[in-house]
Amino acid sequence: IIMPAFSQYTLMSNFIQSTTVHQDTAFISANVGDNLTLRCFYDSDAVKYYWYKQTLGQKLQLISNAYKFDKSVNFHDEFKDNPRFTLETNAGMNHLKISDVQPSDSATYYCARDYLFMFEFAEGTIVKPESFSCWDLLLCCCLMWTHTVWKWNQAGH
Repeated sequence: IIMPAFSQYTLMSNFIQSTTVHQDTAFISANVGDNLTLRCFYDSDAVKYYWYKQTLGQKLQLISNAYKFDKSVNFHDEFKDNPRFTLETNAGMNHLKISDVQPSDSATYYCARDYLFMFEFAEGTIVKPESFSCWDLLLCCCLMWTHTVWKWNQAGH
């Protein structure tokens, strides 16, 4: 998605898909407490790279920006000084790492680049933290069944 850097009010219908910045995963389901990496790849001459978070029905929220040449990284607002959020930057990549995933991390995350006063946004990755996985539920049901059968047998049935 391309958006002029100076326009804060451009409508989403005016965006076009970027061909120079790419997120390779559209959806990630993670258990609460897991660590995950949101991967962003670029093939461009851009100087500045960004990560944004958008929760359902809310505006984009700037997480971080990184400069290509001096390798400086800035985190913003609630992400500043939050050790759960880190960046892995290298030539051709700008990956956002989230450790100890929490329910509040549920959102769509976008990486973007800035080149000649134009912002290009990648496709976005939806992150859906789960408190209980299917395997946890299956294990819980098996344990409950085993406990019930044991109690039933102990009662002399």
